[in-house]
Amino acid sequence: MKSKTGYSKISSDDGDQEVSAASALFFRWMNGVLKEGSQRPLDQSDFLPLSDETSGRFVTEKLRTSWESKKHHCKTHGKRPKLWRSVFDMLSVKDVIIILTGNVLYTTSRLLFPLFLGYFVSMLKSAEAENTYLIYACALAMCLNGLIGGLGMHHLDYRGEVLGIKIGSALRGLVYDKGRDEVEVYKNAKEERG
Repeated sequence: MKSKTGYSKISSDDGDQEVSAASALFFRWMNGVLKEGSQRPLDQSDFLPLSDETSGRFVTEKLRTSWESKKHHCKTHGKRPKLWRSVFDMLSVKDVIIILTGNVLYTTSRLLFPLFLGYFVSMLKSAEAENTYLIYACALAMCLNGLIGGLGMHHLDYRGEVLGIKIGSALRGLVYDKGRDEVEVYKNAKEERG
C-alpha cells in the first residue's frame, strides 16, 4: 500500500502469526522492519501494534492488582507491604528462564574461550602433522562457542530491556494513578468544605 509520499507500508499480516523458534532465536521477525528502515525513514504505522500484555495499561493494572492484594494481605496479618514483591509477581516464568539461560550461556562461553584458545595455540605449536583435524575442530568449537555466547548475551539483553520497560511503565502508571486519586480526594474534600 502506497502512502502519500510514495512509500509502501510494511505489511502487518505477518504480525498475527506465531514466531518460529529459529526466527525468535536469530531475531528474524524484525527483518521486514529493518529492511524498510534501511531504505527510508520509518513511520509509527510501520510497526505492529503492541499486544495487550505489553501495553502500559495492562502492566499497570497487573501491578496495581498485585499491589492491592499484597496490601490487603499484609494489613490482615499486621505486616508492612513491600512494593518489590509485587514487581516480582510481574515476572513470568518464560522471562526468568530466558534471562537465566542467556546468562548461563554467556558466562559459560566466556569461561570456555580461554581454554579453547590455549588448546588451539598449543596445537599450533606442536610439530605433529596429524593434529590437523584437531586444530580444525578446535577452531570450529571456538566459533560455535562465540556464537552461542553471543546469542545468549543478546537474548539476555533484549529480554532484560523489555522487562525493564514494562516494569518502569507499570511503576510510572501506578504512581500517576495514585497521584490522580489523591487529587480527586483533595477536590472532593474541597467541594465538601466550600
